[in-house]
Amino acid sequence: MTATKMEHQQLLNLVSELMTLEHSASLLKWDHYTHGSKKGLHTRANVMGQLAERTHTLMTNKTNATLLQEVVIEEVPEAMRPTVLYLQKESTRLNKIPRKLYTSYEKMAAKAPALWQEARQKNDFSHFRPLFDRFVIWQMDLADELGYTSNRYDAILGLRQEGLTTAQLDQWFGRIKKELTPIVQYAKSSDKKIKTGFLYEDVDASTHQSILHNGLEQLGFDFEAGRMDTGHTSMTVAIQPDDVRVAFPFAASELRNVFPKMFSEAGEASFSQNYETLLQGETDPSTKLAHRLLFEKFIGKSDGFWQLNYADIQKRLSPTLDHVSYEQFYEAINAVDFTIVKSEASEVMQPLHLLMRYEIEKAVINGEVATKELQNIWAEKSGEHLSLLTPHDLGGILQEDNFATGSFGAPGFELLSYMNAASMYQKLSQETKSWQNEDVKSWLQNNAYNVDGPFSPQALCKQDDLSAYLKVMEERFVPLYQN
Repeated sequence: MTATKMEHQQLLNLVSELMTLEHSASLLKWDHYTHGSKKGLHTRANVMGQLAERTHTLMTNKTNATLLQEVVIEEVPEAMRPTVLYLQKESTRLNKIPRKLYTSYEKMAAKAPALWQEARQKNDFSHFRPLFDRFVIWQMDLADELGYTSNRYDAILGLRQEGLTTAQLDQWFGRIKKELTPIVQYAKSSDKKIKTGFLYEDVDASTHQSILHNGLEQLGFDFEAGRMDTGHTSMTVAIQPDDVRVAFPFAASELRNVFPKMFSEAGEASFSQNYETLLQGETDPSTKLAHRLLFEKFIGKSDGFWQLNYADIQKRLSPTLDHVSYEQFYEAINAVDFTIVKSEASEVMQPLHLLMRYEIEKAVINGEVATKELQNIWAEKSGEHLSLLTPHDLGGILQEDNFATGSFGAPGFELLSYMNAASMYQKLSQETKSWQNEDVKSWLQNNAYNVDGPFSPQALCKQDDLSAYLKVMEERFVPLYQN
């Protein structure tokens, strides 16, 4: 066997074991959020830590690190090249992180959600703050290990999205505040009153489940390559393209909550079933989020989609929608909810929520504020950027689920995801033959699920323009609030 063939076999063996570890971690995550027992939490946390430690060992041991550094990418089989490029970057990054630091985070993160829920039940962030302080110290240590030029937060941003910097985000968020705030204020000051009362009607558990199942199928989810289960929260876990799992809490729910989670999970699930990689980690989180937002905030609120589908959903939700015209429904699902809760905010408000979180995270990681002051700082930022009061922790800092696992850097890649989702939607609107599901899916397969498409994950990483997002917001919300 030649040296090159031996290297390729070694690479295959490495990728195979990493796939096994990744699949195992995904299954544990699925179990944790669907059917995992409360008493089994400690065991699952330990196993997750062991899987993380084994992954770290594989990526940083001298043999594999040397193999990845010395391999000539042009000599690697074409199908493996994206994976090898990803592993080269990941190996370089992980080699900068001490194994003890890496595995300590995985163990903390596995235990944190339960403590976070307790803090939410008590409506008191101070119950979680001791663990949060440990996460902050961990993130600071990590940034120092990775290294940075002038801003410690840059090291954390780079973990979330390669190339993302505070300088870039300062520019983007500056433009958001300057150009988005007037659109929000226009809607807020409008005399037009949009009726949304029917969206607060309850949908029983059975109807809820039926709508979600039918909606996923209609939006392109292949149930022969996936499944839908009951979970503590809405989520998608992709083991591989032919095993993508979606979970929803199938309880009675207000109508306003049914469609957003259906579209959001359909967006990521459809992407995961149609875009194949050897390792799930190869795809940036911002890409998966962009597809969630594309479906939930853009397609799922578009006139084109609902013109075709409202009559069917009106029948399914009889008698709730019996006397609700299409125009009333369309206006209601797009109405701006001026809320302190980010997850309930519309696409025109969420970037302002991201702005305040970005400023808070950056200050925390750079040691500019004390964590004991975060509740007050959160309230101040909410007043400054949202013009809204924060009466309690549940509506303030305890809504930020990324803090539950000390996962900093999210505001930057979430804003990038909004930019990418809007760009895809704008182009889709211009180029698709119709809003029939087959035409939308065909466009996505050619342009977004195709590695050579203009909106492939590789292309989306290079996005740096807010113009499409700002234009879509103006075109949607200014006419909506005109008298």
